[in-house]
Amino acid sequence: MPKSARVPRNTSDLIAAMDHHQYLFRDSLFGLREDPAHLKTLATELRTLVCMSSGTEGLLWRLADELNVPDELELHVAESVNRDHPLNRGLQIKQLSIHRAGGGPPGFPAMRIRLRDVIKNCEAIYVAQLSDRIFTHELLIGAIAGQMGGAHEAEALDHSLVKLNSFLVNNQQWVFPEVHPQYTIGLTIMQKGGRPAVRWAGPFMNEKDFLAQLC
Repeated sequence: MPKSARVPRNTSDLIAAMDHHQYLFRDSLFGLREDPAHLKTLATELRTLVCMSSGTEGLLWRLADELNVPDELELHVAESVNRDHPLNRGLQIKQLSIHRAGGGPPGFPAMRIRLRDVIKNCEAIYVAQLSDRIFTHELLIGAIAGQMGGAHEAEALDHSLVKLNSFLVNNQQWVFPEVHPQYTIGLTIMQKGGRPAVRWAGPFMNEKDFLAQLC
């Protein structure tokens, strides 16, 4: 059916729909702690709320414009990984998290920024093997929801999505629950011996893989 033949939805209807999607989003977010399968529904709900899809803007932004509600917040957010900085040359994986003011890493000041700009323009995750790709939050949400989300299962996945899948699903603070999941944990074992060598292994996305390399 062409869009011109559809009946426009009024603001009250869209607000009710927003309430429904918020409920589903919150339920999936809490469920993710128990089962990574909730990532499918979570990505689908996020796409509906904050992503441009098939020419339709996210429901949250449409309502914000309709009701003239500002979306500027005080957040700790990094816009992108500086790929030319010397300290980032050995970087393999980096999740660029968003935090409320006062909840970010030490030494990382908060700023006033529009949430819409963060979702659409800021990088969500950096992977060295895919350094030529800029995964904004909108692009990443759309890719997961469109290819392996709750409403669609593609016959084949984009190669970049395959590389990201293990990291996203297994980012469950399995090493130390009190350490924020944005940090990478480095473990080293020192032992007296005749050979002055240090061996590195990993990364390990779960306890099973970590213990397997010790056997």
